[in-house]
Amino acid sequence: MKIVKTFDITEQQIQDLLVTAFEGGINYWCDRVEITVMPPNTSPEDYDKLMASQVIAKDGIVELRGEDFEKITLLTRDKMLTGISKAMDWGNFASIEELIDNHDAETADIIVQYAIFDEIVFG
Repeated sequence: MKIVKTFDITEQQIQDLLVTAFEGGINYWCDRVEITVMPPNTSPEDYDKLMASQVIAKDGIVELRGEDFEKITLLTRDKMLTGISKAMDWGNFASIEELIDNHDAETADIIVQYAIFDEIVFG
């Protein structure tokens, strides 16, 4: 028997996790994060104002590149949500609030790796 938990997560919480990942969590295997698709309903005036973490939270797409993996890897909000779910099981977090309150660079790295590789590849 499998029990599935559901949690509500805000754009800000997704952004917080991604900032931690992009600012230090994934830097040992990811060389570049680049916005490839802006979120729906984003005006051209806002293109230069959005950070990659905001783009994902608002349903855009970013590209991750690194020397240790050959293909271009795209990160979307749906993939990020999958990564968060798997990381919650990995870290045995009881709630999204517990994850947000206790995340660090390692946790953010685990989330992104689960999101794009569906497993822990590095570290």
